[in-house]
Amino acid sequence: MPRRKSRHFVFGALSEVKCTRYPVIKGKRMKNLGWRQWLVVLAFVLVVTATGLFAVRTVRRAVYWRQHRDEAIRPWMNLGYIAHSYQVPPGVVHQALGGP
Repeated sequence: MPRRKSRHFVFGALSEVKCTRYPVIKGKRMKNLGWRQWLVVLAFVLVVTATGLFAVRTVRRAVYWRQHRDEAIRPWMNLGYIAHSYQVPPGVVHQALGGP
């Protein structure tokens, strides 16, 4: 039984193309990706996504600390927050407040 020919729209012109297992682009066959290649693509997408999330998180923290530098001490602030804001060791803050 002869193979059935079909018409495909390839780069702006209709052309006669044999039905093959692989798509044809500019006279070359394009191979379908196997499960291993899809696994590599998935891993790459996950790594890029994780990298993007960590980058956004880092930028948000940098912007936050940049805007909250030299903030007046308020009752809700704990010693660790004050020490981090003023870049002072927590022990020094504790002694300055009259702690043992």
